[in-house]
Amino acid sequence: LGRGSAKMAASVSHPKPWHGIIHLLIFVWYMFTLCYNCSQLISSRHPGTQSYGGRWKYLTFINLVLQTVFFGVCFVTDVTQLFPLRVVSSFLTKLRNVLFSVLAFPLGSFVFLSFWSIYLYDRELVYPKRLDDIIPVWLNHALVSTDLGNSTVKSTVICLLNAGTECKCIAY
Repeated sequence: LGRGSAKMAASVSHPKPWHGIIHLLIFVWYMFTLCYNCSQLISSRHPGTQSYGGRWKYLTFINLVLQTVFFGVCFVTDVTQLFPLRVVSSFLTKLRNVLFSVLAFPLGSFVFLSFWSIYLYDRELVYPKRLDDIIPVWLNHALVSTDLGNSTVKSTVICLLNAGTECKCIAY
């Protein structure tokens, strides 16, 4: 094996079943939240879903879709690491790390910090009281609060559980 092959083999981590379980649980949570957010119950009453751009004009919705895709990629990466598919697993590991460090964590952090900063300043600017009857409280928190928490807790817990091994990437 040359240096490049050894480096590529080292970039693919050894599979840990609890990684996949954590990623699957978070992915299922995001899928449920996404489906409920797009349900007819919410869509028919929410004024913003009927106008130009629909839900896609809301950064919280774009972030929800991105987090769902990211945790789906995390789960698929964990599954492929259980099988001898080094090329696919290596590609997915790199994709997961790039998605996390470039999109998922920065966007989730921005949505969380900007929403709650504006909400504390003047709630009507970002989440008017009339939306309380349309969007349940738990869904609002699922859209803006859990992103930063899921990403931070996931990376912290996984790094702590990997004590004794080097944590090269926060998305591990």
